[in-house]
Amino acid sequence: VYAWASFCRKYGAMEYNQIHEVKDNTLTQVCFYPLGSYNSVTSDCRLGHSATSMVYDGKYYFTNTNNYHGDLQVFDGSSISTVVTSEGSVDGFVFINGGLVALFMGENSLQEVYAIDADNFTKLSSFNDFVKDTYYVSPAQHVVVNKLPYAVDGWVLLPYDYDESKKYPAILDIHGGPRGAYGKVFYHEMQYWANHGYVVMYCNPRGSDGKGDAFADLRKNFGNIDYDDIMDFVDEVLVQYPCIDVDNIGVTGGSYGGYMTNWIVGHTNRFKVAATQRSISNWVTEVMDSDYGVDFPIEQQFADIKHCADDLWFFSPLKYANNVQTPLLFIHSDEDYRCPLNEGYQFYTALILNGVETRMCIFHGENHELSRSGKPQARVRRLTEITSWMDNHMDRKVEGK
Repeated sequence: VYAWASFCRKYGAMEYNQIHEVKDNTLTQVCFYPLGSYNSVTSDCRLGHSATSMVYDGKYYFTNTNNYHGDLQVFDGSSISTVVTSEGSVDGFVFINGGLVALFMGENSLQEVYAIDADNFTKLSSFNDFVKDTYYVSPAQHVVVNKLPYAVDGWVLLPYDYDESKKYPAILDIHGGPRGAYGKVFYHEMQYWANHGYVVMYCNPRGSDGKGDAFADLRKNFGNIDYDDIMDFVDEVLVQYPCIDVDNIGVTGGSYGGYMTNWIVGHTNRFKVAATQRSISNWVTEVMDSDYGVDFPIEQQFADIKHCADDLWFFSPLKYANNVQTPLLFIHSDEDYRCPLNEGYQFYTALILNGVETRMCIFHGENHELSRSGKPQARVRRLTEITSWMDNHMDRKVEGK
């Protein structure tokens, strides 16, 4: 019997699990594996999954995140090795007559079914071919920020009918988690904005998945090293893409990305407009009424979770609300128990009191998954609200497909 387990000794409660043999009431680590045991490459275009782990022919197979792509690994009882790696994401798999068949998202592509043999990918379905045949799909251009101690990977999508002699508004999109990861897979909201005339940029700052425990370690560093990485990435993009109008850049994100959006507008005025989604504004209330609960101060290794209000408040965007000048849109769902509605209300109220332009949109009957698996009409309205908010606060008219 084998189990994924961690004693959390080096990196705390969020430390990656390792494979242990369970024998005589004892856990014995079999090998060291530097990455996680799940695929966290994020997209808003997945509808369900097939199996992401299974035992087949005496070996254990599982999907995982390797840097910014979703791979397939195998454990043979003594070591872990890679079965499938690519620039895309293995979202599920099955063995049929000894052959591997996977639900796979390729570069800039939606899910299809593939037969995979070594490095050979044979496409078996064409459910989503119509997207590239009908719409403009902007290829993700890789941008690397070479900084110490860790390089930061990110991407840029150029807009429809891109002309390097013109200036374009831009949107920075921040993923959730923080142990999620962006990659080259298809992301609907970003492609929509690229079709609408925006340059879109996104990255994997420290705290993200796919690069090991040290890179993902944000204990007592929320809003610090991750903020630095995101700002350094924006700076690098502006150097590499002078087509971006530096006075017309928006920022948005959901969950942890919403938290970071709240944090950003309280620490810089470089963004013209912002939209925060399913966000956290006050860690003191978040740990008391969220289904996430007291895990956060435990993960942060605060000395005493019964007396950590000062620590929680220091990492709360609400503490810095008086600094905010950026127009801010709030998107929340009234059945979101991960980032409850009151997290938006608190920050919204502070901005109202300070005379900052703001708007609150509450989606009834939706939850934390609104942008990914919400009702279609709610997802359309959400994206319409965010895009209109960005458009209305840019100095120039946005033109797109």
